[in-house]
Amino acid sequence: MRELASAPRPEAIRVLLARANDWVPQVRSAAATALAAHLRDDLVPAWALALDAVEALRRGGRVEGDAVVASIDSFLASPERLARVVAATRTAPMALRRIVGKMRRAAAPDEAALATLLHDDAAGRDIVAALSATRAAEALRNARWRDAVWLAAAVSPHAAVRRAGLASALGASGADRAAYIERFAFDPSAAVRACALAASSDAERARIRAAAARALDAPDAGRADDDRRRAIALHTLIALGGFDERATSRWLRAPGERTRAVAYAGCWQRADATGREALVLAALADDAPRVQRWAARAVQRDGLVPHWRSLLDVVVNAQSARRLHSVRRALGSASPWWRLAFELALGETTGGVDRARLASWCFDVDRSYAMPASADAAAIAAAWQRASSAIGDPLAGAVGSRLVRFGVIAD
Repeated sequence: MRELASAPRPEAIRVLLARANDWVPQVRSAAATALAAHLRDDLVPAWALALDAVEALRRGGRVEGDAVVASIDSFLASPERLARVVAATRTAPMALRRIVGKMRRAAAPDEAALATLLHDDAAGRDIVAALSATRAAEALRNARWRDAVWLAAAVSPHAAVRRAGLASALGASGADRAAYIERFAFDPSAAVRACALAASSDAERARIRAAAARALDAPDAGRADDDRRRAIALHTLIALGGFDERATSRWLRAPGERTRAVAYAGCWQRADATGREALVLAALADDAPRVQRWAARAVQRDGLVPHWRSLLDVVVNAQSARRLHSVRRALGSASPWWRLAFELALGETTGGVDRARLASWCFDVDRSYAMPASADAAAIAAAWQRASSAIGDPLAGAVGSRLVRFGVIAD
């Protein structure tokens, strides 16, 4: 290390930073001396690319390390050197650019410069830097600059950043709460909308409800953004309690699939068990994959699975690979006997049973204690008698042995 101290070189910086946290005091001391010799202007680019190692030394927590890190921070904090650090890390990995961002904030000459940096970070695509900037804006004394950062967060591509901007604005004194709430009440993210609505007053809710009704009544030009706008407006009205089931159900026939999915969810909230089963079957029969996926998720959350014969009718009446996938997801919450009955009956309509599904059923039924209902057992026994010869061993033997064990067929 004495040689490195007398002849500094870029490639030595990382090694010396690691040794500055060595468990041997003499090694730490020699590394600190050598690092001090490397604090030269011609080595700034090398320091920039070793900032992650500087952060590792900072986290080391040794007293000697703190002194070394402080000297490095002081050296790199000058405007000229910091500009060179930024240039050297422009295409560096994201983690390194985040460290540089923190350095730039710490070196900001005044609050206006800091506010500009926070604004740029809040509007950027790096979610970590954007969240950090949104929270750091709370320390700005100038309310206009704080608002500028939070408004930049409002157009972030990340819902978490938008929500953080809203939460910060609502918690700050002097912020225009009404403007923020009414803006975020129609955010693309349901979580952000919920945050805005939860903080709204009765008067603000009335204005939001009126704005949502206008959005629903606006002419439909058939564009994707029209469907998105209507779906958000309908979701907001439902969340505000502004729609009863009859008013919501008319949107089950809306041209946009997003709007229909929201309408199904709204009707689902108010329906009883019979009504929910009918909604699931109607949604699975819908041609839109988004609506079919909603139905499968609703069954998984609620556990109320329509009868397998009803699900079979949905699949057979409008055959589609995506619809079948959603129906199988829904059946995943049902008894393994319903799943077997469905697969055997489906195989009769398509000309062959899905062998992978039968193998999966064997695995599931071995971990189940449920007995089939008599009607299901009779349907399975009849279907199995017709299908077993075409399936062949060893899979037919595996399924048949389990049917015998549970008394569905005779040995």
